Amino acid sequence: MSQAPLPGQAITNLFPNPDFSVNGPYALCGKCHDLQNQVDTNTSWSMHSTHINDGFSCSVCHTAHGMGTGTANVTGERLVNFDVNVVAPNGTLPVSYDRSTNSCSLTCHNHVHSSAAAAVKGVGMRGPGSQR
Repeated sequence: MSQAPLPGQAITNLFPNPDFSVNGPYALCGKCHDLQNQVDTNTSWSMHSTHINDGFSCSVCHTAHGMGTGTANVTGERLVNFDVNVVAPNGTLPVSYDRSTNSCSLTCHNHVHSSAAAAVKGVGMRGPGSQR
């Protein structure tokens, strides 16, 4: 799980060149996801590979999730759930994800991310004391 001294600041415990083995920091995700082929080379969002290879944990943008057998299709939007212990608002704009542009509006690792449609309502966010 990634950590930052304050939301939006540099993450202090990066795992660059990720270990996708059963003993690595992504082991929980690897129970269901083929990390090398699905997460690292994911085509649903071009920055997955960059963020993972830079060492960000999945928990910065996602909570651990599970889907029942009755669910045939899942959109990425419902899986985005920013950790507000790590990310911060982009100025006065709320932390948000825009599915139509596949982008977010927030500050993370001292970098401002601006969504093309940043005024969308805030999506799931986890704060202090939240389960991860």
